[in-house]
Amino acid sequence: MNTTNPVGKQLPLLIELSSPAGRDRAVTGAKFANLASVADRLDGHAAVPHAVSIPTSAFTDALGPSRAAALAELFHEVAATAGNELINLDTRLAAILESLTLPSALWRALANWCADASNNGPWAVRSSSLVEDGTARSHAGLYESYLHLMTLAEAAEAVTACWASFYSPRAILARLRAGDTDPSPRIAVIVQQMVDADLAGVAFTQEDRTLVCATVGTGEHLVSGLTAAHRYDITGQSAPPPPYDQIAYLAGELRNHLGHEVDIEWAWHPGGLRLLQVRPVTAALTVATPAGPVFAATSLYYSEQLPAGIALGDCAEVYLSVTTKRSPAFGLASRHGVTVDDGWLITLNGTGLNDPGLRPQWWDELTGEVIVDLGPSARQNILSATDLERFLSTVLNLQCDPHTRHTILLRPFVRGTSGAVTRANADGSTTMEHSAEGLLAINRGLTSPSSLRLPAVDDAQSWAALDPPAPWHLDQLQQVAAFTHILTELYPGTYLEWVHEEQEPHFIDYSTTDTNRASSWPGSTLSTGTARGPLLMLPDDEALTRLSIAPIVSINGDADVPESHYITCLLERITQLSTPPIVYADRPYVILSRLIGHVAGFVFAGGSDLCHLAILLREDHVPAIVADLPAEAVDGHLAVVDNGRLHLKAHART
Repeated sequence: MNTTNPVGKQLPLLIELSSPAGRDRAVTGAKFANLASVADRLDGHAAVPHAVSIPTSAFTDALGPSRAAALAELFHEVAATAGNELINLDTRLAAILESLTLPSALWRALANWCADASNNGPWAVRSSSLVEDGTARSHAGLYESYLHLMTLAEAAEAVTACWASFYSPRAILARLRAGDTDPSPRIAVIVQQMVDADLAGVAFTQEDRTLVCATVGTGEHLVSGLTAAHRYDITGQSAPPPPYDQIAYLAGELRNHLGHEVDIEWAWHPGGLRLLQVRPVTAALTVATPAGPVFAATSLYYSEQLPAGIALGDCAEVYLSVTTKRSPAFGLASRHGVTVDDGWLITLNGTGLNDPGLRPQWWDELTGEVIVDLGPSARQNILSATDLERFLSTVLNLQCDPHTRHTILLRPFVRGTSGAVTRANADGSTTMEHSAEGLLAINRGLTSPSSLRLPAVDDAQSWAALDPPAPWHLDQLQQVAAFTHILTELYPGTYLEWVHEEQEPHFIDYSTTDTNRASSWPGSTLSTGTARGPLLMLPDDEALTRLSIAPIVSINGDADVPESHYITCLLERITQLSTPPIVYADRPYVILSRLIGHVAGFVFAGGSDLCHLAILLREDHVPAIVADLPAEAVDGHLAVVDNGRLHLKAHART
């Protein structure tokens, strides 16, 4: 092809198997580069069907700067929030990619190739990304393939669909799990003549043996695990019938040429053997029958020993963190008549999820909202129970890979009609902050809750005079206060979290700190001390709320996730100031804990004494107050925080 890309390396828009560029993984992706490296070395034993690669640069050109920037920002947000809110990701991605089309020059080049008599259709269009078919991870099944395409329009549509699959929720999550936080578009596309096969399948080499799996037809369902296969375990002493002997020979030749064990896809038709794909083997070969339906579940907090069918996998770290902390406290709460909600540890695969006879009854009766943890890179996704199966199928790739086992943590999300945080005081009373906006809003600094001082448990007179705020009843507040002191005796400095749901309080979680309580009334101190610096006013940006909801910051430490674009830019702005600033924000958003160590202090228009950021600020001795900001205040005013008071002076030099 003589048509060239006007930018970059002036690569052809379509790259042939015989082109030196075809072997460059950074240009054509691993799948095409692997084929190109062996296409001229098959010695007549097989052939690679005519194919061209649309290089990775074509996707970059088709996206354009604005789409690429939007995708990068969204990808960084998912990475920086530990995969939170994946349930909405597909919709947001679709909005960015909905008008993606082939650039006109690429359309013409593809039309010319398809019109060539030697490239007659039908065609197959497959992804060839830079991150699949590697020696460590295959990412098999994550990116799209389209077969039996009869028209140019179908082929062009398949190309854009392959591009878009690079940013599907399942692909993004898989890359994050592999530690890949690069948002750039790194996918080429293969357009190849379709082989009208009588027999097709895969073959794997390992040491002195080769496993060949075959099925009648073109084999797409075999690769996805949807069709049973004929299997031949071939060793040096085996004498398999044709064409399996030729397939095993081809696999062995490719292993010798490439220098590693190989996994190939092949097709057989009257014209002979055709090689469709070749990749490194990324896991030990097994001749075991593919896993059948799997759905094993056990109590999240009360299982003393995990059942045989449960494998923690990627969820091991999250499971141990959650249960080590909560199981003893939940058991204590139950013994004192306090309502707690259990969850489930579940190992499943796609066939198990779709097997009504295997799913437990409670699964089909789930209502309301649930929290799903998939591992450290995808935590605390809150979604409707009715969306649960669709969500799991999407992010775990269950439809294309129905046999691989996955382990998840599933918990009911009790939103309730009111949330509360309590702390025991030395005089026997209990401080309670509560809000109809919910517990999450209190913890994450998204609301200014009301504060209530509950009397000592044995102070009957004061309890009789107390006017309970709706929806809390007097006996419920007494139970909350009593259990707050019981748990605090075991864990001094404890903050207890509650939700009022279905006419009763539910104990949700707790956190401990060594700091003393401070007042959160306007004009008062959240964290004691004095500080001075130039005023830095933060607009009430939507990103503050979105990042603060994510499970990346807690009293016990930050999650190990990449920094968000918002915080990175904010820190860059802070480093340009001559001295650390006093930051002003509408609320004590928990994501602002990322600024600790970079700022002199904080001022908030409203807030909570018991929210996570307030506790973290006290632990790190960062002065913070709740105060009204004068109307004339602007960035750069010299601000002085002095134990509950805010003073503004002449414009500071920055």
